Amino acid sequence: RCQILFLAFSKAIHKKQKVKLTYDSPFDKKIIETLLSPYHIMFRNRAWYVLGRSGLHKAVRTFNLGRIKLIKTTNIYFSDSDNFDVYEHFGKAWSMIPEGRIYDIKLRFLPRVAKNVSEVQWHSTQKSSWNEDGSVTLEFRVDGLEEIAWWILGYGDQAQVLRPRALREIVIKKAQNFIELNKNL
Repeated sequence: RCQILFLAFSKAIHKKQKVKLTYDSPFDKKIIETLLSPYHIMFRNRAWYVLGRSGLHKAVRTFNLGRIKLIKTTNIYFSDSDNFDVYEHFGKAWSMIPEGRIYDIKLRFLPRVAKNVSEVQWHSTQKSSWNEDGSVTLEFRVDGLEEIAWWILGYGDQAQVLRPRALREIVIKKAQNFIELNKNL
């Protein structure tokens, strides 16, 4: 199914042809229909996505191919007037969701995971510095906090949020919610 969608979107992107999508939207929390001008298709975070201007949302949106219920090619064409640039669109987002505000992030990873964390280039703005105790400090300039908060939580008790305070509060709240969900099972 993904291969069929990939081919359909590739063709629509090449021809600059709008498609009608029926989509199970986690953002809208319902099945939506939109007329999409597809700009770019990509593989990221273990899934295929199409980016394009959604007629319903009046903005460039990202759609997971696995959530597409139906695609129908139309005889409506779009122009290149948007000059869409995928790299500019994502900007400094941690992954795929820019929130519109840049934050200076500073994290400390304890010695148990420090080497593994430091071996990966997680973000284009990444700076690493080793501490005497074997921990590593990573710094980033990231657009938004939600995506990076989930990533930090993946390191559990091996990560510390040094700044900003707003990110530390998000991580603490998510961790507390996790504890509440699981403590009485």
